[in-house]
Amino acid sequence: MQYPFHISGMANMEVGQSVNIGRNAMIMTTRAKFIIKGHFISGPGLTVVTGDHMASVGKFIDDVNDKDKDLYDVDHVYDQDVIIEEDVWCGANVTILKGVKIGRGSIIAAGAVVTKSIPPYSIAGGVPARVIKTRWTKQQILDHERVLYNEAERLSDEQIERFNV
Repeated sequence: MQYPFHISGMANMEVGQSVNIGRNAMIMTTRAKFIIKGHFISGPGLTVVTGDHMASVGKFIDDVNDKDKDLYDVDHVYDQDVIIEEDVWCGANVTILKGVKIGRGSIIAAGAVVTKSIPPYSIAGGVPARVIKTRWTKQQILDHERVLYNEAERLSDEQIERFNV
């Protein structure tokens, strides 16, 4: 990580090999995990938030605390892991919110706000982020997978067909 940065809940981070997070990152993982599988780069200003504030009838918003979440958030709606698979690139000032999984080989455009999971080998952007196109052709993805992953880890033809835009 490039300084300066801010991390709340560093104990909830799992970081693989070859990860480069640009300067001015803000990562808040106080009740859910932020997992980066590896071979990840981001531009400056990456923001990751694994939770939401809970509103509670009869309490001011600033009076709701983690004990309230423990009592009332049994389905873990307010705090959910963020997972970034291998070989992902996020541009400058990307925001990734709770419950998102970014599929391997994906690119997230600068300024995107990612509120839903992104399939592997996608290019996504916007507010909220949406898939714009597939990064490569099916054959290029298969070739890339063959070079970088052992057979057991590779995506199958059927998996690639499912997310090919």
